[in-house]
Amino acid sequence: MSKIRVQVPTAVQKRLIAELSGVCCVPDCAVTADLQIHHIDSNPANNALSNLILLCPNHHAAVHGGEISVSQCVDYRRRRIELRHAVPVLMRTLEQLVQRRGSDPTHSTTAGPGYTAEWGGPGPRIIGNDVVISSSESVALLDRWAACLPQFIERDDDPSPEALISSIERGQILAALRACGDTYNRIPKEDEMRDQESELSRKFDLFYRFSRDMLYQSLDAGDTKKRTAPADGNRKKRGSRRSSA
Repeated sequence: MSKIRVQVPTAVQKRLIAELSGVCCVPDCAVTADLQIHHIDSNPANNALSNLILLCPNHHAAVHGGEISVSQCVDYRRRRIELRHAVPVLMRTLEQLVQRRGSDPTHSTTAGPGYTAEWGGPGPRIIGNDVVISSSESVALLDRWAACLPQFIERDDDPSPEALISSIERGQILAALRACGDTYNRIPKEDEMRDQESELSRKFDLFYRFSRDMLYQSLDAGDTKKRTAPADGNRKKRGSRRSSA
């Protein structure tokens, strides 16, 4: 006997896409277009949000063919949602931390590995690497960095809670590069960053270390995941249309 199929309500489809950031629920899949809705319990009449996942056409066929475990996709769905809710909390805490530092006279100067930050203007004046990032420069860098950081973190291919820190580190380096490119109109080349031979590369390295420290402090302050920033950063460098089945 064939199972009765009930159309997934539009409101549920929209919530599902928002919850999963429009990403296929198979790890490492980069397809974000033409995503299809799969029913976890194989009951096409059960359109509860918790019973639905998004899959690209190829992986949808693979799940139905038994080539991919549904449980693997369900686990990825759960972890994806957890990360999606963690990132906004992290970013709010980061914004509050920056604002508090800028207005609290007891934190007029802070120090990190190889740099000093002087808080007093619209943004911190960051000194280190034989260069100085001015207050106006740091405002531009921080604004652009914070704007794109959530995108880079959410698009990481391994969004499990235990991998949140690694996800943040990978997103951090990409966000710092983007902020640097948007602020200085050029991203330092790999050999520049390795040899620290130009003022731009030294400024990038300085901002990278400063912003990474701010990010870890916001993690601790927000209790998103209590960890300590590593001594040395690892410099490593996905609209959907839906159908259901």
